Amino acid sequence: MTGVGGTDEKELTVGVLYISTGRYRVFWPKFYKTFKENFFPQSKRKIYIFSDSRLEYFLESVSGEDADNIVYTHIENKPWPFVTLLRYRLFVEHAELWKDCDYTFFINGDYAFYQRIGSEILPTEKDSWLVVAEHQKSLDLKPDEYPYERNCSSTAYIPFGKGSHYFAGGFNGGRTAEFLQLCQEIDDATTRDLKNDIIAVWHDESQLNARLVDKTVKVLSPWYVWPSYWNKRSNRKMVIAGPLDKNMFGGHAWLRGATDKKLKSKFMRRLPRYIAIAVAAAVLFSCLYIIFFS
Repeated sequence: MTGVGGTDEKELTVGVLYISTGRYRVFWPKFYKTFKENFFPQSKRKIYIFSDSRLEYFLESVSGEDADNIVYTHIENKPWPFVTLLRYRLFVEHAELWKDCDYTFFINGDYAFYQRIGSEILPTEKDSWLVVAEHQKSLDLKPDEYPYERNCSSTAYIPFGKGSHYFAGGFNGGRTAEFLQLCQEIDDATTRDLKNDIIAVWHDESQLNARLVDKTVKVLSPWYVWPSYWNKRSNRKMVIAGPLDKNMFGGHAWLRGATDKKLKSKFMRRLPRYIAIAVAAAVLFSCLYIIFFS
């Protein structure tokens, strides 16, 4: 397929940077299945996995002919929020692995892809060769209500009256050289903050927004980062990609290792209510039967 600027997807090598540490590896099978079906299916694709789990775990979901497109790097898990805050440092440190891709994207490990994604998302020169997605929660906010970092001592600081978008941290990328430069800028800014004992309010997402606030970039609709569990304004036919419901995978606390107790599924949480309703219905039916048939 030929897309933006006459780009032939069959001629592209597209890289995806994928971090999966701790219990977050439970998202991999769904991520990979939908990735293979819908993310640049005509292009040569490489997934660069950074994980503390063994490579064999990831290969269980990968068919034999695709195994060569998995590039694995072992990393140690970090406590929250450093696993997300320092992700761009990780990418910069291992840039030799992915620098030969035509385009490279970072996509959160808990994402799934519901519709085909291809060259329509590729940025051009007028977009600074970078692409990001509008955060779905910014739809009902005015710019001064965006959750930018407002601490003027932080390198992620954006003052009131500035900024017209709030970008989601879970889906960004671009032409590889320019995306690598963005990764370097985010890491440099984050490092300066840490030296001053500062962590931006939304970690790497705050830094991403600060680095792009004065740039013209390609902005994807929130349908590219739409949570599967977020029903507000939701139209399933319009959702393109987005994070899965963490409550269906043990819950935030369990996934981050803050507890060993998994959050029950929605059905199990509601089971006592269902049982109570069933018992009440049975009692009512019995009473009605006695009244009318005894």
